[in-house]
Amino acid sequence: MEYKVGETFDTLPESMARGTGGSHRAVFLVENYAERLTAEPNKWVVLDTLDDLTKSKLYTRVSNYNKKYNSKGFEFARIVTETNQIFLGRYNPDLLA
Repeated sequence: MEYKVGETFDTLPESMARGTGGSHRAVFLVENYAERLTAEPNKWVVLDTLDDLTKSKLYTRVSNYNKKYNSKGFEFARIVTETNQIFLGRYNPDLLA
């Protein structure tokens, strides 16, 4: 299955491999992740895809973003399929309580 940036899900698609990832704060701001995620609360939104299955860029981005932005209501995940890696995020207002 192909995943497109901006696509939303009620639940995470099934991953072929375990993992999460993370990157720099600039990407969070430059790509307007907060705006895109708060527009679709409690839905997983595809934020980025990567065709290279050997790179850990998204694994690191998820790890860093969950540490940095979880207290602000944001969750991030990385899903690995047969053909690509998918970086997803969602805004969960319940995390603010």
